[in-house]
Amino acid sequence: MAAGAHGAWIGTALLVASEAANVAAVRQRVVAAVESETIHTHTWDDVTQTAWPDQYPGRAIANRFSQEWHGRSKQLTEADRAAYNQARARGDFDVAVIYAGEAVGLIGREGSTSEIVEGIGEGAEAVLRRRGADLLA
Repeated sequence: MAAGAHGAWIGTALLVASEAANVAAVRQRVVAAVESETIHTHTWDDVTQTAWPDQYPGRAIANRFSQEWHGRSKQLTEADRAAYNQARARGDFDVAVIYAGEAVGLIGREGSTSEIVEGIGEGAEAVLRRRGADLLA
């Protein structure tokens, strides 16, 4: 809260939890990514034909597929969709989506959910301790 937050969105941090329902390749890509490697796009909504409001694109780790189709994903064909689904089934994350926010740049390693939440809490406490005097002044 001292940093201006009224709450926290921590889904990206939890992608690297050992308990997450994903695969090691996803966790490794999230750990390796930096915030500038994410993209705000409807590309994966379009390829999966997911009805999603235009005002709410998803943020994900950019990959070869998003580089090729971002901004023109309305042109995807049934053959393109089939190829995407095959890549997703293979776990090919150069094509398949990994939804993740810009917080990927803050994630340095995999851990358990309790370790991740504890680390977030410790970070928040450190900010509050540093800025507490300023807030009370």
